Amino acid sequence: MATWDGLSRYDGNEFRNYYHRPFDTTSFTYFVADKVVVDQLNSVWVVCQGRQAVIYDRANDNFRRFLFKSQFNSRINDLVVGHDSTVWLTMKTFLYRFNVITKKMDTYSIVSDKNHQSECDNNNAQIVIDNKGGIWLYYWINNEYLIFRGSISDGSKLFLKSFDKIQLNRYKSAGLHNNTGDFNIYVSGAGKTWLFSKYGLFYLDTLRNCFMENKEVIDPLQFSGSKYFTWTE
Repeated sequence: MATWDGLSRYDGNEFRNYYHRPFDTTSFTYFVADKVVVDQLNSVWVVCQGRQAVIYDRANDNFRRFLFKSQFNSRINDLVVGHDSTVWLTMKTFLYRFNVITKKMDTYSIVSDKNHQSECDNNNAQIVIDNKGGIWLYYWINNEYLIFRGSISDGSKLFLKSFDKIQLNRYKSAGLHNNTGDFNIYVSGAGKTWLFSKYGLFYLDTLRNCFMENKEVIDPLQFSGSKYFTWTE
């Protein structure tokens, strides 16, 4: 469980707490743990506010740093677990795909259209892999979420298609949340795309090219498989 001051693990009987210890490379990398995910090998990954990702070492009950080729390239913005033994990580203008079995790393430069390239270059990308394996990036900019659907091309580039921004000013709780979106995106059997967020449930309006807040009764047949949780004001 990620908290504002460390990480807590519950073993069924009691909690074991872990804290950031400056200059100790076997602790995780900052006081606040932003995100915790578990990969297909049951390894626990932790990201702490734009710093190095760490992996829990069960044998030694501590953490080891996940390093790239250089220290600079280790400052991770976000990570998610894919559907094919992969972990996806974002770092500024790059997307990385790491295979936890083969240990192979693929690198993709993030390419947007000319209207949004500067925004993508100068802000931190967060990532979602939808239930169909589709890649989505989103950015928190000036109290708005800028959302893109990505497609890999040329073997080394992720090209982004943009959608109109989700504006957060109208949500009273916007000032209480950090900029981490915690999005889930689900594509129904009918082909409708849904976005689950802490601000509510949205659907993709393909005619308007934007995500609209859902205010209608939802057909339960739209959703199947993994459970999703969302809330709204």
